[in-house]
Amino acid sequence: MAAMQRFKKDKLSFLDTDSETVQRLKEECNILIEQYNTLENPLTDQGEQLAAQITTLIIKIKGLKESNFDKSR
Repeated sequence: MAAMQRFKKDKLSFLDTDSETVQRLKEECNILIEQYNTLENPLTDQGEQLAAQITTLIIKIKGLKESNFDKSR
């Protein structure tokens, strides 16, 4: 069981400069991260699906921040 601990993911933190869209995406991502972290074995199909959804949201968040849609710059 201790070996599975290394697969745990950290939640995303919120910044005052995050746009509403970025905050909403981070909230969605944190919900998925909570679900992922509660899995007994994240190496299952469900774990892989959650990890893919989390990765997709993180890419969207980074894309928004880099495109200046997010006014944090």
